[in-house]
Amino acid sequence: MQSREQGTAAQVEGFAQMFASRVFNNPSQGDAKLIYYKPIALDGWFDPKWPPQPVEMNNNYLWRNTNCPAANKGVEMDWMGFFYALTMEYTSDSVPMSDLAGLYRHACGGVATPANCAFDQITWGQLDFAKSFFWASNPDAINYWNFLSNEHGVAN
Repeated sequence: MQSREQGTAAQVEGFAQMFASRVFNNPSQGDAKLIYYKPIALDGWFDPKWPPQPVEMNNNYLWRNTNCPAANKGVEMDWMGFFYALTMEYTSDSVPMSDLAGLYRHACGGVATPANCAFDQITWGQLDFAKSFFWASNPDAINYWNFLSNEHGVAN
């Protein structure tokens, strides 16, 4: 959850963690937790907590930026928090999960199953570019995306 990975891999893992947290928490809950199954070092690398360990979904960990910075890389914990904050219903700025799926489809060519993304993952640049077109009539969603991507350290 805290390792630096290719940005696309961190997105996939972060999305999975966010989705799992939505299953076990109320969508309007601003203090949701994910119970993680591996050791995790939230206070520093030298003091890991052993599983099961609750991870706050609402924190801005900025793990990549503060512990292992590198362009075009990502940390699933950062992406998990970003996706959770973006889609959860505890704020009026959140976007529905269907919008997140639609944004990915748009970044991949705009159709339900685009051929050019059949075996590829969407990069940060593709997503960031597509958001302006996908939410062209919803500048609040664009602003919220921009704010959260910086707050959670996923913007590359």
